Amino acid sequence: MRLFVTLLALCLSLTAARCSSERLPGNWQGYWIRAGDSLLVSLNVQQDKKTNHYTATFDSDRLRVSGIPFAEVRVQGCCDVNMVLRGDRTTTEFTGTLKGDSLSGVFREGTSEGRFAYFRTPATKPSLEERNITFTSGPVTLAGSLLLPRTGDSLPGVVFLHGSGAEGRWASHYLAAQFANHGVAALIFDKRGVGGSSGDWHRMTTDDLAADGAAAVARLRQEPRIDPRRIGLHGHSQGGTLAPLIAARSTGVAFLIGSAAAGVPTDSTELFSILNSVYPAAVSAQDSASAKASRAN
Repeated sequence: MRLFVTLLALCLSLTAARCSSERLPGNWQGYWIRAGDSLLVSLNVQQDKKTNHYTATFDSDRLRVSGIPFAEVRVQGCCDVNMVLRGDRTTTEFTGTLKGDSLSGVFREGTSEGRFAYFRTPATKPSLEERNITFTSGPVTLAGSLLLPRTGDSLPGVVFLHGSGAEGRWASHYLAAQFANHGVAALIFDKRGVGGSSGDWHRMTTDDLAADGAAAVARLRQEPRIDPRRIGLHGHSQGGTLAPLIAARSTGVAFLIGSAAAGVPTDSTELFSILNSVYPAAVSAQDSASAKASRAN
């Protein structure tokens, strides 16, 4: 009898764990609360049924971001959820409990602590069409996403260019979606060596960056719903500095949008970006020298 009770308890525990983890994927809406301030956030969690691997992204209109990926998503037992968000300078860890259609807990970033709370929301039909694409730039294969309005032909289009550092397509997703929702198709892509793109952004030159941007313009020009006479560039920071060079290498770029573009060579902005990330955490002169050497090499 005791063995039967033990096996029954184990079976119920495994069933609860499976059911609970299966409820984690989906759309969630909630808040991050810290130091008396609350931030409205949307969370999307997906699960690969074959590997049982979870992925998650978050959106925030206030932060003007969407599709920002969590580095890790783990589920332990029936209800314990752990998610890790890594930025250029900080790591934030979310530890929470799943209870039915709610997910709540605490998050920590260094010595700072806050709370979060989500509730499940029904799936909604996307307001735009988004699909993954790849294209080549010399020997490198670049992976990206194409965001299209759901209706219309002969659409204007815009290619988003990266800022310095290891930027993926997620960095431009929010603005790209705004363009697509207002009738302008948008192409965003992962920088070399980031996300789904091959290559190494540490070793690329200004010419490589310009070639990648020109390849993205050529790829967008192939889309049947795009008007090839109305394709432009949006560049932030280093991307804004590169935009005129890319326009000169491409055929018929119709417009340029520069956001915080630098007036110095792009190699200098890349070095500034690396050092700006390293200096706050540097504890020795060797740390700073190593940062410079990584770009020089």
